[in-house]
Amino acid sequence: MSLTSEGGIQFESVQEEDLPRLNKLVNDLDIVEYLDLIPPVPLATTRMFFASVQNGRASWWTIAKKGTIIGGVGILPERPDTKLAHSGTMFLYLVKECWGQGIGGRAVRFALKEAKRQELERVEVMVVDENERALRLFRRNGFTIEGVKKEVFNLRGTYHDMVMMARFL
Repeated sequence: MSLTSEGGIQFESVQEEDLPRLNKLVNDLDIVEYLDLIPPVPLATTRMFFASVQNGRASWWTIAKKGTIIGGVGILPERPDTKLAHSGTMFLYLVKECWGQGIGGRAVRFALKEAKRQELERVEVMVVDENERALRLFRRNGFTIEGVKKEVFNLRGTYHDMVMMARFL
């Protein structure tokens, strides 16, 4: 599925040929700082994640500006055979040069529409407490804080809290 939103931002389902660029992004030090991945992330790991997306209900989209992939956004639904099947977890990453341009907000709104289309009723995110930009982004898009996992995320050798947020659709 492809959608072009205002400002020339495109969201397209990830394809095999996108994997090298997406792998490069998750190895970018500005991006990976707040992801749970530890660089270097091998391309084989990105390919395994892509295979799991193709084999399940998970969704992963590229975020492109003027034809160049600048980030990714996705929804990882809970397994359909569980009592949590109405819920999914969102992830989002974007090149630093595009921060503060409203692209993250467009990506969140796009992913929420897709989650609703997938008949999810609840979307969750986990944000490192130090990542004020992401906390503001999700609050502006209707997410509320539900809890905090204390000192669980190792950032530059110091443990930080993860803020658990959710939005009901």
